[in-house]
Amino acid sequence: MKTYSYGLALGIVLGILIVLTNVVFPNNEPDFAPGMLITALLIGSYIIWASYHASKNAKNKSLALKVGAFTSFIGFLIAMLTFFTIDNLFLDIVSKQADKIMAFQNSNYSSMRELVNWGLARGLLFGTPASAVFGLVCGFIGSKLSPSVSRK
Repeated sequence: MKTYSYGLALGIVLGILIVLTNVVFPNNEPDFAPGMLITALLIGSYIIWASYHASKNAKNKSLALKVGAFTSFIGFLIAMLTFFTIDNLFLDIVSKQADKIMAFQNSNYSSMRELVNWGLARGLLFGTPASAVFGLVCGFIGSKLSPSVSRK
């Protein structure tokens, strides 16, 4: 159960942050602003901590890898579900973002909704395996920090 609880916690926090930054306090900043790097570092740190915490009393490093992969994977899926929901429910707010306007102008899509949903579909296709790999890497780091695993 610990394996999934870390991912659920990450997903809930990410979901709240996504709603706050895209709906409650929207801005016209580009999606790849410096805050995205900080966010990625914080997410990675959390996954490393979760892997370490879950595996500190474990006999092998497989639990840390599993926790890392599932935490990242579940957090990513919840974040993507949140994006899909708010991008479709609040399209009038989301469609005012500079990156989306520029992407729509340079695309062959017939509507902003089509652009957003195809972008989310591509994000799921490529981001889902990437999130699991990211989680495995963070889980590996967490396992190396764990005293009971690193001595074995």
